[in-house]
Amino acid sequence: MNDPRCWREALIRGGMAVMIVAVSTLFLGVDPWVWVIPPAMALLTILKWAVRPADEDDGQDRPADLL
Repeated sequence: MNDPRCWREALIRGGMAVMIVAVSTLFLGVDPWVWVIPPAMALLTILKWAVRPADEDDGQDRPADLL
């Protein structure tokens, strides 16, 4: 879980969800329960990175011509 790509993806997904929920709350008047969605998306992203196989380390053994 020390991979910075994990935290970057969680922040991007959670941040986009916060913006969508904020706009929905301000302009559409949705219920407050939708504020549960951004942390849930971030946690699912972290869970995805936690359970992925260890042999998927991108870029470690790739030949230089494929980069």
